Amino acid sequence: MMETPVMFNSADGVSLEGLLARSSGSSGVIVNHPHSLYGGNMVNPVVEAITGVYADKGFTTLRFNFRGVGKSDGAFADGSGEQLDVSGAIEYLLGAGIERVHLVGYSFGARVLAGMAHLPPQVCLQLHVAPPVALMDYDSITHIGKLRHVIVGQDDDIAPPDTIRALIEGWNAEASCTVISGADHFFSRTMEEFKRVLAKLVDDVE
Repeated sequence: MMETPVMFNSADGVSLEGLLARSSGSSGVIVNHPHSLYGGNMVNPVVEAITGVYADKGFTTLRFNFRGVGKSDGAFADGSGEQLDVSGAIEYLLGAGIERVHLVGYSFGARVLAGMAHLPPQVCLQLHVAPPVALMDYDSITHIGKLRHVIVGQDDDIAPPDTIRALIEGWNAEASCTVISGADHFFSRTMEEFKRVLAKLVDDVE
């Protein structure tokens, strides 16, 4: 996977730093990183793993730094500004000729996606990894129309599986939840299993 540094604008004109790997196909994925104020960025190991799995499946991949992170301009905006960043990333991929887009968010990146009610038709699904339901407010999230899959760790106290199982039907009754045995919020001991599970989910929707 050969990634090229790119710059593009958020929906409100903030300049954002990303890494793009083009494939010959028409499908692409945007990968969103964990919390900016806790060291989250586009080179996070889980973000890199997600990007690698999708690249192996023939997707064009785009991972990027939210506003205020790395070389991205602006400042942390408590999720609302970061949603504008995702919208800019979508427009960037569509402008590059991508016709079908997956949105994948890890931790805070998943919470950002959860609040995005209006997405273009080219976005065909969302996949959330370790949504931080024990750390961030999810009370306002009543439906996530394009959510198809959630992956969580069995030992994750930030994304507790029992809590997510109780919430997921309300988010989207069509969505599945995969719990990885022995995994914590960072999948540090179970990264290969995480990649295997993700690869199978991508295969199932292709």
